[in-house]
Amino acid sequence: MSQNEQDEYEPSAEELEALLDESKLTNEYIRQLEADFMPVTKLENNFDTAVVVDNLPVVGEDKREKLMRIIHKIYSQFGPIRDNGFCLPTDSKGTTKGYAFIEFESPEVARLATEKTQGHKLDKQHIFAVNLYSDFEKLMAVPDEYVPPQVKEHEEGDNLRWWLQEPRGMEQYVIRQGEETEIYWNEILRKPEPFYKRSRWTDTYVRWSPRGSYMATLHVPGVILWGGEKWNKINRFQHPGVKLIDFSPCENFLITWSPQFLEHDNPKDPQCIIVWDIKKGTKLRGLPAGLLGPNGIHPWPNFFWTHDDKYFARLGKDSIMVYDSSDMTLLDKKSIKIPGVRDFAWSPTEHVFACWVPEEGNSPARVILREIPSRKEIRNKTLFNVSDCKIHWQEQGNFLCVKVDRYTKKKKSTYTNFELFRIRENGMPSELLEVKETILWFAWEPRGKRFAIIHGDGNLRYNVSVYRMGKNQLKHLVTLENRAANTLSWSPRGSFLVLAGLRNLNGTLEFYNADELQTMGEGDHFMCTDLEWDPTGRYLSTSVSAWRQQMESGFTIWRFDGKIIHKIMKDRFFQFHWRPRPPSLLTDEQEIKIRKNIKDYTKRFAQLDAKEKKQYKSAHFAEKQRLIDEFAEWENRWRQATEAERAQREKIPVRSIVRPDQFEEIVEKVEEVVEIIEEEL
Repeated sequence: MSQNEQDEYEPSAEELEALLDESKLTNEYIRQLEADFMPVTKLENNFDTAVVVDNLPVVGEDKREKLMRIIHKIYSQFGPIRDNGFCLPTDSKGTTKGYAFIEFESPEVARLATEKTQGHKLDKQHIFAVNLYSDFEKLMAVPDEYVPPQVKEHEEGDNLRWWLQEPRGMEQYVIRQGEETEIYWNEILRKPEPFYKRSRWTDTYVRWSPRGSYMATLHVPGVILWGGEKWNKINRFQHPGVKLIDFSPCENFLITWSPQFLEHDNPKDPQCIIVWDIKKGTKLRGLPAGLLGPNGIHPWPNFFWTHDDKYFARLGKDSIMVYDSSDMTLLDKKSIKIPGVRDFAWSPTEHVFACWVPEEGNSPARVILREIPSRKEIRNKTLFNVSDCKIHWQEQGNFLCVKVDRYTKKKKSTYTNFELFRIRENGMPSELLEVKETILWFAWEPRGKRFAIIHGDGNLRYNVSVYRMGKNQLKHLVTLENRAANTLSWSPRGSFLVLAGLRNLNGTLEFYNADELQTMGEGDHFMCTDLEWDPTGRYLSTSVSAWRQQMESGFTIWRFDGKIIHKIMKDRFFQFHWRPRPPSLLTDEQEIKIRKNIKDYTKRFAQLDAKEKKQYKSAHFAEKQRLIDEFAEWENRWRQATEAERAQREKIPVRSIVRPDQFEEIVEKVEEVVEIIEEEL
């Protein structure tokens, strides 16, 4: 993800500790957590971690140690072998029996070792036959007489895409307020009401998976994924002290990070970072924390995935470590050596990454593109006087922008160039855009050829420029001058963007149409800290999170042209996130056909909207009339009661009633009593 995109905010360790108030961990809540994680924390009572390797050489006692070293070397590459977990049986004369037992730390490593070494050739006469020890138990448990298996009735699983079948195509969103987690439909005509909510659903924060299939909640023991129309538990992942998580783009894998293991990590079985199989709920491998960032902390996300979950990689010292997700091992069992490499980013559509290397001595800086798995260098660009670089891929992988901060000749200041690469053209030609001002923001238009930048050296007022990658040239479209904006965000469908002045600019908003090059609307959300488009690009949310700003917390939902739909203030409001949608199943031809017939679809949905609006107004007026009738009935009841008591009240002596001319006398007496008490004190 581009550093300039509006990232999902995740709280710091201090903020998490403040949320996780141990005094609120009631016995009932602790029992619920134990029940939630019981399937993961149960003790192993089988032999799923043990492997039997058959068809080994039969050797004497003199060659036994050498054979053990060879077998141990082959199997230790898959993961740590337990202490005293390697046994090569011998007969009374010390001769091996042709098989061995190997016990690993986890069942996942045992299964991986079985799959990868089945049929391994030690030499021409000895080809490994490998099985899990538990498979022998299953075979021994087979009864002598055949018993037909019972046919189980089909049980319908959780439909993880159920919300996509909503007839009106409404979006969902989740909010975190205090201890409450609430899920809403984006109702436009009526006040938002949660259709599902739970108290203490998470200890810290929640997060959607990239395609919206799951919602993750974080707890002291680990992570739970929820989904389906009834929000059932889909899977549990035990990782004590987990603070941060990351999903792979296709939702096949989950990565969790726990600072609890930073100092006491086991080099043989690292526990700081764990990669999980989401569907099976199993641990695939553990990884150490990795390099520290420029500010002395471990950056997150620590790993970056290819678009199809095939590979994931992270930055190492003078290298990029690329892992194959099929076996969770380093590609070709070695990292890609790139001395001095500072940063990298995957293409959104190809197995290609771009990285940059700073200047060193007389060697200039370079931008490098490499293809995986061949590791072939497909493009190299030399740069001079470089201070820093940032890499930005266009969503469809057609273009690459490298923002280059360069030193002036005397190296007393810097200026910015944009190196723009046309990835699909022969030779990947590049062109230069130079901007003699400070750059605050860069963002590509999703599914388009335009990009926008915020630049300027003013005091809280900046310029916003929009450019388009033409066929053979870069075209400047417009510059909006003197805007109170330090953030810009394109609609997910392109065409529209919002210019926002977050935090110190007090939440000014400008909704801009890049097709018509005109402002559609303006507004403000005081003290706004976050903004986020819904998946369709029809609505924008702005929010004030109590993690960043204690005052005025809450959220506002806007239409794409700047009209306010809802404005909700909530005490101790933390999160607002739209539920993502999976990629469209429509082909480009089908989408073009829909655009051509958009007027027909507009009429149909306009009729549905008008019908719903009429029903809402009828229901609203009916409710209003009910309240009026209820008040009239209440008023009539009390009038009747007053009339019934009139005769009794008229019999009350006049002297017991305080006349208006007696009010001042009573007030004076009260004041005298107060003064006497104050003097005594």
